[in-house]
Amino acid sequence: MKITTDEFSLTKGEYFKILVTNALYNHWVFFILFFLVSALGTKMTTVSIIGHFLLFILLSLVYLLYLVTSCAIHSWILRGNQSFFLPRRCEIDHEFITIYLADGSLNKVNFSRITKIIVRKDYFLFYISRNQSFYLPLKAISNPMDIQALMTLIQVKSG
Repeated sequence: MKITTDEFSLTKGEYFKILVTNALYNHWVFFILFFLVSALGTKMTTVSIIGHFLLFILLSLVYLLYLVTSCAIHSWILRGNQSFFLPRRCEIDHEFITIYLADGSLNKVNFSRITKIIVRKDYFLFYISRNQSFYLPLKAISNPMDIQALMTLIQVKSG
């Protein structure tokens, strides 16, 4: 079965949102760590629980600012890469994901090269390396049977 998407493009705003979302998913453990440091501090010092709660809030806000700033810098660096934001469409079968860009370029990736697949509410990210992925929005697949076929294919390929 071949799944064909409608034409879509990634906007700079969507890209930034994906970066921030993934950063938060990948770094949530730091927020737990900040909470534990603050909670353990209440047992070790005479500072009030409110003071430790404020420490947790401060550490979390500083780290959140760091994550968002890092994502903004990365997004800003990519703004000049126009092919990254070109309209595209995809064809997916059990062997390959083929991406046709509006400028006539073609990317064909063997499914065995996909190292990780992230399924979110509105999109998929197919990773071909630790830091390189391609984006497929769910809205680009207009046929509900194709969505189900893709989900089944992802389950089979993910093992």
